[in-house]
Amino acid sequence: MNIFNSTLTLLTKLLLAPLDQWPLLALLVWSAVAGILMAIVFRFTSNQPAIRRAADRCRAEVLAIKLFQDDLPGIFTSLRALLWHSAARLWYSLPPMLLMLLPFVLVLMQLALRYERRPLMPGESTIVQLELEPERWEQTQHAQLQPSDGIVVEAGPVRNVKTNKISWRINVSETSPAGTSPGSLQWKIADTFVGKHLATCSSGQPLQLVDSRRPGPDWRDQMLHPGEPGLPQASAVRGIVIDYPRRETLLFGFDIAWWVTFLIVSMMAAFLLKPLVGVEF
Repeated sequence: MNIFNSTLTLLTKLLLAPLDQWPLLALLVWSAVAGILMAIVFRFTSNQPAIRRAADRCRAEVLAIKLFQDDLPGIFTSLRALLWHSAARLWYSLPPMLLMLLPFVLVLMQLALRYERRPLMPGESTIVQLELEPERWEQTQHAQLQPSDGIVVEAGPVRNVKTNKISWRINVSETSPAGTSPGSLQWKIADTFVGKHLATCSSGQPLQLVDSRRPGPDWRDQMLHPGEPGLPQASAVRGIVIDYPRRETLLFGFDIAWWVTFLIVSMMAAFLLKPLVGVEF
């Protein structure tokens, strides 16, 4: 899973690189591209004749309701038929939707690495958390945080015995040369070391990868957090979390969640492409 994630992350970086100075434009462009690709895949993996028949029958029932508004029994009959044909339309759309589900999730996870959180800037503080295996809590609860230069530990460790987590508050020093390259945090646990990247930047830096969690050995955890290699199976650590600030995605003066923008733009692109591809949804 680590090799797959690193390859996909590198590919996404290369695709976003031409527009990384304009994060919103990059999001809009690639959302539109995703919508176009989804329309093409839907066109060739769905039962288009059946979907068209169901869509035509839906339109016919809607027209019947408009024309025979005084016929109450007829309206209910048309409504029942409309629901039936709409359900059939959804049924025929299910196979291509299931086919696109995994690629869609992978794309969203890659975009989340860039748009969900932003790096820490000089002078900002945050909480970092070490999640330990419950069975090895007694041997690992004295883990020592060893930050890189320019990172100051302000408080901690605070140990939570119930959740098997240890927390620290750290600060990015204003005198440190914060650039686009992440710093690092490292913990000494018994005789072993485990680390995590710390993304820092000054204002006005281009779009960069920010993963709030280094995943554990579980493949599902690694799929949802592909920014860093998963921890080895034998590790006593289940995950490392950094509470980065939320990134703002301003569109027309409104802070709209990046995934909402992605969904709206991709759907608009797919519907606008319908006549060119000859697809019916």
